[in-house]
Amino acid sequence: MGDPAHDSSDFLTDKSAKIFVAGHRGLVGSAIVRKLQSLGFSNLVLRSHSELDLTRQFDVDSFFAAEKPRFVILAAAKVGGIHANNTYPADFIAINLQIQTNVIDSSFRHGVKKFLFLGSSCIYPKLAPQPIPENALLTGPLEPTNEWYAIAKIAGIKMCQAYRIQYSWDAISGMPTNLYGRNDNFHPENSHVLPALMRRFHEAKVNNAKQVVVWGTGSPLREFLHVDDLADAVVFSMDKYSGLEHLNVGSGKEVTIKDLAELVKEVVGFEGDLVWDTSKPDGTPRKLMDNSKLLGLGWTPKISLKDGLVDTYKWSIAMSNKTQSNRKAQHTNYRTGETKMIIRNVFEPEVTYGTLVIHSRSLNPQDANGYKSSYLLLGATLQLATYGFSLFEGAQLKCEGKSPNVHPGYRYLVVRMKKPDLSCSSFEF
Repeated sequence: MGDPAHDSSDFLTDKSAKIFVAGHRGLVGSAIVRKLQSLGFSNLVLRSHSELDLTRQFDVDSFFAAEKPRFVILAAAKVGGIHANNTYPADFIAINLQIQTNVIDSSFRHGVKKFLFLGSSCIYPKLAPQPIPENALLTGPLEPTNEWYAIAKIAGIKMCQAYRIQYSWDAISGMPTNLYGRNDNFHPENSHVLPALMRRFHEAKVNNAKQVVVWGTGSPLREFLHVDDLADAVVFSMDKYSGLEHLNVGSGKEVTIKDLAELVKEVVGFEGDLVWDTSKPDGTPRKLMDNSKLLGLGWTPKISLKDGLVDTYKWSIAMSNKTQSNRKAQHTNYRTGETKMIIRNVFEPEVTYGTLVIHSRSLNPQDANGYKSSYLLLGATLQLATYGFSLFEGAQLKCEGKSPNVHPGYRYLVVRMKKPDLSCSSFEF
């Protein structure tokens, strides 16, 4: 089965080895790619969803037959917040099971030397002991709000263990705690607590709001790990660990939601008041991973929470400014004709939802800001890039005046869609 203290794959010795990082555009996958590139790995195999749909067994098997990677890191998954999990439970269990089954089985059958599967701390029971050890898995009922995703991830762990037991194949699993960092999800409806706080404080600062209201008392304790630390742990595990049991990956440090909110407020530079709505629920009092097993192997996290928040906020502002600059340059020759716009959210600038083709005619001359004050929409076509099929039937288009957020001089076209976990609230027009 492998002794985790002694077995290794010599992962770091061959920088030309072919490595497939599945999910390389996401929060976790992109961090792993940055880490590998910084270490000098020169033969990374990367595929976007449009290039390789991991839910399609034939396509995945054909990819592995052609590419034959030596190492595989599976960071691809369908993820979302409580609302998305409650609304689309079938998607969360089916899509994740399909991705895992296809990639794990094809990796084994096409000779991958070592495989790493990444999951989530939600695999543990709702009332697990604190800090949560690896052996708490399957000792009690799951948190109902994300059990569909959790069950899929548990199946991934067990599949890796089954292939190790039956075939002596070197497949390992890592379960990270709450993550944050570059390429995080800042969506207003389905982001997690840290990016949600960062977005709310930023918007409050831009709009000169007097206060930000946060639910609960602020007393619950949470653990956070910068995604670059996770990437470092992934590389360490690929090189040093070869065991049947999965590994917890965490910072080992707790912070109250109140202290977290105060820290985010400081990093963002919001000068208003922080108000706690104690009529709203607090949630689970404590959630901390026991990462002593990984620490015992010699790995330690390096990025403090404050340093990580500063880096994340600077990145989000830089990407937002870049996106806004590109959009501003498009505000020319819009009097008549066809306008094509890439659909992105200010806080998710690297996620392309599709292209909106707008057929419009200006009704008024330019206003004082140099933009049209009103438009007649003659028609609009939504060309979606997400998943390759329509998720947004019945999208409603309408023009609104000056946006109250971020850049008051701009005009916005609001596209309201059925899929709340993938929709954006507004797009610049």
